[in-house]
Amino acid sequence: MATQSISISTKKAKRDFGSFHSSNVNELITLSEEDYEPPSFPFELPNYLSRDQQESFGTAIRKSQFCLDDSKITFINHGAFGAVLRPAMNVSQQWRDHCEKEPVSFIDRELNPHLVYVIRRLAKFVDCNPCDLVLVPNVTTALNCVLQSLARTMDASDTILFFNVTYGATKKLLQYVRELVGIGLDEVKLCFPIHSPQQVVDTLVASLKSNTKLVVLDHVSSNYGLILPVQELVEICHKRGVLVLVDGAHAMGTLPISLRDIGADFYTTNCHKWFCGPKGTALMYVEHQHRNLINPLVVSHGFQSGFNSKFIWSGLQDYAPYLALHTGEFRPYTVQRLVWPTKEQHCLTFNRGCAASLNCCLQSIHASHNWPCNVMAIQLDTSVRSVILCISLP
Repeated sequence: MATQSISISTKKAKRDFGSFHSSNVNELITLSEEDYEPPSFPFELPNYLSRDQQESFGTAIRKSQFCLDDSKITFINHGAFGAVLRPAMNVSQQWRDHCEKEPVSFIDRELNPHLVYVIRRLAKFVDCNPCDLVLVPNVTTALNCVLQSLARTMDASDTILFFNVTYGATKKLLQYVRELVGIGLDEVKLCFPIHSPQQVVDTLVASLKSNTKLVVLDHVSSNYGLILPVQELVEICHKRGVLVLVDGAHAMGTLPISLRDIGADFYTTNCHKWFCGPKGTALMYVEHQHRNLINPLVVSHGFQSGFNSKFIWSGLQDYAPYLALHTGEFRPYTVQRLVWPTKEQHCLTFNRGCAASLNCCLQSIHASHNWPCNVMAIQLDTSVRSVILCISLP
């Protein structure tokens, strides 16, 4: 792989990059695939696609690809903060080392083009226009950007609807927004057990009101392990003229994501959980007609230079985690529809199988020994059950 210094596309883009000049970011992101020239890497990246044999899942891949200490723990809480791939962590450090060789040159000339390349590749992975996608540290940041920005467009008669399975921090954010602008909140109860996606759909249809302005949905509910039928829910909301924000914190790496198919106005997902990226990496998608409404929490030099520009630079920070997202090779996709590659599909199937086996084991213990625990998966049909098992221990 090339190790020469960066070479950015000059066919249609100016070279005014740097912390004080972020305007060129939008120009580079909008280039067609034919006109775009990706930057060269200063070092060689791991290439999983070149391996002759696929490592077997379980102990072998855990030991070779992760940093987990098997002598002290059996790691089963991957959904909380994830577990970074060892190669991704190593590549993060390589980017830091490269930056410190010539900090000004790297930050002012190399950084933004590399971030643009990451965004363009990730946009293919989640099936969306790269002009609608930005990098953020975590889903919480993205939710704050969207909700605090939208709050300024609402009045006291408007209401935000959300389910009782919504993540706790998001509920607190919604309370903050209510105090900020005086809007109404409508928390809708999903009744368990849930036998089918249609049960969720029916609950939403019955709960939408004439003053519902926005619906906030969890793609995969972290506290219940429930997969919401977000595509159907989005369609229903849009027919009523209601905007939809989807919290997909646990979606990337556990579900195939096609943002074109989902159709949400706003979508965010973490890369550091099930995608096994470095800590502090996430995506935020904003449908193109709403891009002017959504602003970053930190305003810097990219402001007023376009959607991607105003988010790409928020002041000096460690950008190495974003750059290390290249570590996992992205695979080709068909036109218009995201098709999960064989290896990723195999990983998902394996994880679902592990979750199903553990669920059966816990149900057996619960039934035969009267163990006082609550396994939420028992109350979820397989059509809405994720790889997450939520267990209330005695």
